[in-house]
Amino acid sequence: MSSSDQDDIPSNPSQAVHFNEVVRRAVSRRGFLKAGLGAGAVGFMGAGLTACGGDDDDDDSSGSNPGTDPGTNPGGETPAKPVELNFKAVPISTADTVVVPEGYQFAVINRWGDPLFAGAPAFKADASNGGDDQARQLGYNHDGMHFFPIDGTDSVNGSSVEGLMVTNHEYTTPDYFYPVGVQPGNAQWNLDWVRKSQHAHGVSVRHMRLANGKWEPVLDSPFNRSVNANVAMQLVGPAAGNRLVRTNADPTGTRCFGTFGNCGNGYTLWNTYLTCEENFTDYFGVGTADPATVNYPDAEYQAHMERYKGSGKTSSSSYRWDHYDNRFNWAQEPNEYNRCGWVVEIDPFDPNSTPKKLTALGRFKHENAAMTLADDK
Repeated sequence: MSSSDQDDIPSNPSQAVHFNEVVRRAVSRRGFLKAGLGAGAVGFMGAGLTACGGDDDDDDSSGSNPGTDPGTNPGGETPAKPVELNFKAVPISTADTVVVPEGYQFAVINRWGDPLFAGAPAFKADASNGGDDQARQLGYNHDGMHFFPIDGTDSVNGSSVEGLMVTNHEYTTPDYFYPVGVQPGNAQWNLDWVRKSQHAHGVSVRHMRLANGKWEPVLDSPFNRSVNANVAMQLVGPAAGNRLVRTNADPTGTRCFGTFGNCGNGYTLWNTYLTCEENFTDYFGVGTADPATVNYPDAEYQAHMERYKGSGKTSSSSYRWDHYDNRFNWAQEPNEYNRCGWVVEIDPFDPNSTPKKLTALGRFKHENAAMTLADDK
């Protein structure tokens, strides 16, 4: 991620009551700990942690209730039995390896540069694979991911030994991603390195199968797919067609390309994947021009961009896509920037489908997305 994350800079000019104050008014500290933290701990770790929801220092109770069984809580409830691990805990270690308990094993099954398709080029340890190679390999810096059972209909239930592993690729780290001597924006920088970075972002869909106790890719599967920064997408919802998302290449404001900065994720009840565009501001700049000489198109545009990006006009030093791809040069294509920062829906079971940017879910630096079904359906 960027060394200076704009997410840490307050940029909302709204004068509405801060959410922290809303929570403070609605829930007392004692009530929050009992009803919130305690319940959450029980749900995640099991009944053995019910004590986490017990009384705290703010409780004005005078102590135990005379007449109750000493083996029970003051309220008369029997304390829950602590949860016991069913495996031998691993010792503390500083070794540079993965350590698992006795009887368990681990394996790397889905790493950067692994083949995404049959006949994909081999990964080169010196990072010299170019843009075309990367388009056929797994992307970089995995973040959100989800396993879709091959026979599932609701994104969760179904086979646990075969399915589609869908993985976010959030960002690239130049020191490891390029050969020695290549850094974004330096003398060795060119369009092919830009394409490599663009193809390593986004989302990969990879058919996986458990065979003889080991996970392996199904490389000839029709489901395998790279949904990267250059894949055609559709803007849907209230922002689609708005004047602020129309570009020279797309005067309709409904067709765009790519997804990047893909942080957390989610899935729907109808078997599709949600990927979230977080730090999309890092990718846009003014090319090789001196930013001091480049003016914003107008005051409205400046206010809008500064709310999301801050006062800096340049792209992150980790990318510099704008040096060779004018789509990311906001001085050349100012509205392209507005077509990013959305939740994107992908149908992993239809490799010919067009991913959709769901503008109804709002434009900001999305971390993840989740949905559930109410009791009344």
